[in-house]
Amino acid sequence: MRNTASALLLAAILGSAFLVGCDGSESSSTPAASSVSTHEQLAETGMSKMREMVEVMKTIKDDATGQAAQAKLKSLAEELKTLQAKGEALGKLSAAKEAEFKAKYEKDMQPILTDLMQEGFRLSMNPNLKKYVQNVMPDTAGKADDAAN
Repeated sequence: MRNTASALLLAAILGSAFLVGCDGSESSSTPAASSVSTHEQLAETGMSKMREMVEVMKTIKDDATGQAAQAKLKSLAEELKTLQAKGEALGKLSAAKEAEFKAKYEKDMQPILTDLMQEGFRLSMNPNLKKYVQNVMPDTAGKADDAAN
């Protein structure tokens, strides 16, 4: 359960990171993680990937659906890690732009994070299903544990 909690904590941290700052540009679609170049694209893409992660987690009901979802969850986790690195490379913006960005995205991000945490909790509490989300982000689980302690 610790790895699952760590992965979910990392997702929450990533979600919060998407609320770091905005460069004021508009984006009408959600680009692939490899093409993100602005804070706004980062937020849009990150929220899209986390929504997708929630939807995949909701499909896990038994071993068959868990096995089917596991590869997709790992892929989404890798994309979120790529977005996190790109966000770090973009750096922080001014306090005014950060406040504008939070006002724009926080209301959309909170339900996604809530759903992500609920699904993670549902799966982690089921001994037969937790294995499918337990090691979704193995490279970052230790970092999330360190941040939590």
